[in-house]
Parts: sequence; C-alpha cells; structure tokens
Amino acid sequence: MADDADLSDARIEAAITAGVEAARLKVKPPRHYTECNWCGDPTEDGARYCCKDCATDHMRYNSARKRNGIETED
Repeated sequence: MADDADLSDARIEAAITAGVEAARLKVKPPRHYTECNWCGDPTEDGARYCCKDCATDHMRYNSARKRNGIETED
C-alpha cells in the first residue's frame, strides 16, 4: 500500500511530465528563410540575413526602437 509520500511523488511526477509536454507543444520549429530579413536579397542555406552588414543594421534598428519604447520587428 502506498503511503502519502509515494502518492505525493506520483502527483509531482505527473505534473512535471504534463509541464514538459505542454512546453514541447509550444516550441515552434526553426524558420527557414529564403530572403534576407533586412534587405530582401536571397540568402543561402536558410540564413536569416544575406550578410553581416544586414544583421548588424537590423540589430541596431531594433535596439534604437527598444530605446524609444517602440515594439521591435522580428
């Protein structure tokens, strides 16, 4: 016969398992990009940006928007 500690352990294990499964369902698969997220030029191998300059420019743009209290773009 199971005592209170065993029952509690089973409940905790069930809660953890349910939480892990719920988190897995929320995870979005990585996005495969075909064009640069900043300038629109084609990218290679699903990269988000076509070059380092575009990545830097977009980062600076979003940083400035955050400093000014404006929502950033992806």
